[in-house]
Amino acid sequence: FRRDGVSKFAQNNRYGFFPSFALAWNVHSSTDLGLFDELKLRVGWGQIGNHGIGSYGTLSNYGVSPNLYGNPDGRTNVPIALQNVANPDLTWETTEQKNFGADFTTTNGKISGTIDVYEKKTKDLLQNVNIPTSSGFSNILVNQGEISNKGLEISI
Repeated sequence: FRRDGVSKFAQNNRYGFFPSFALAWNVHSSTDLGLFDELKLRVGWGQIGNHGIGSYGTLSNYGVSPNLYGNPDGRTNVPIALQNVANPDLTWETTEQKNFGADFTTTNGKISGTIDVYEKKTKDLLQNVNIPTSSGFSNILVNQGEISNKGLEISI
C-alpha cells in the first residue's frame, strides 16, 4: 500500500492512496503435471499515481507581461499580470493495471516460456483544455479523460 503526497496539489488533494497486490502459485510443487517440469500461475493488480503538474500548478500565478507601457516621465513600466486560471480541484492521475500470467518449463527443460495478459487504464488525466478566450486565457489545467491499453505477451 502506498500513500504518496505532494505539495503541488491543493491541501484537500495533496495525498493519494495507491494499493496493490500480487499472488503466485507454483503448481508443479503440489501436482504432477506430466508435460511440465515447472508451472507457475501469477495474478496481480495495482494502482500508481502521477502528479505531473508544475509547482504551484493549482494556483493563479503572476508574471511579467510581454507588453511594456510608457509613463509620463519618459520611463517604461513593466506590468505584472495573471498568467493562468487557478484550479484547486486538480488531483492525481491514477493508473490501474491488472495482469494474469504463467511461467512454464517443459519436461527435460527443452522449452520454457512466459505468457502474460494485461490491462492498464489511466484515468483523471492531467490535461490543458481550451476555454473561451473571452475569459482572458486560452486554457485551463483539468483532470479529464482516460487511456486504456490491453495486451498479450508471449515469450518462448
